[in-house]
Amino acid sequence: MRTHHSRLLRTAVVLTLAGLAATGCTFTGSADGDNGRTGGQTGDQGRSNGNGNAGAGVIAPVIADLSSIDGSTVTVPLDNVVVLESGDVKVTVWTGSVSDPQVAEFVAGMDDGSATFNPGIQPLAVGGTSVSVTDSDTGEVLTFDLEVTP
Repeated sequence: MRTHHSRLLRTAVVLTLAGLAATGCTFTGSADGDNGRTGGQTGDQGRSNGNGNAGAGVIAPVIADLSSIDGSTVTVPLDNVVVLESGDVKVTVWTGSVSDPQVAEFVAGMDDGSATFNPGIQPLAVGGTSVSVTDSDTGEVLTFDLEVTP
């Protein structure tokens, strides 16, 4: 699970860097402490050029808004991730389950004090499954279908 969580964290860093670049901020360090790599584990999805602009090969994650996801179908390629946008709800209150754990896994959101990371779904195999996420503060349960494509 650490590998999957790390992939979501790197994706969040890439999105943050791209957002900062769009607002005129600059970035002078590496995204994950490994020679500026911001893409996949082998660095083949793109690199930071030192000012926050990731390379053209960076794959944007699939963003799904939790406020409108209930009853929908989310499609994601196997080599990508789904970021569950929680809006004003704390990212740490969401728990989740995947009906077929061979197809995907839920990755909890976290707040480490210096950065906040949305919960997400990590595809593991091509196929379909049902996903349920629960707001532990309110008890609200959201259910959606997940289709993982090649």
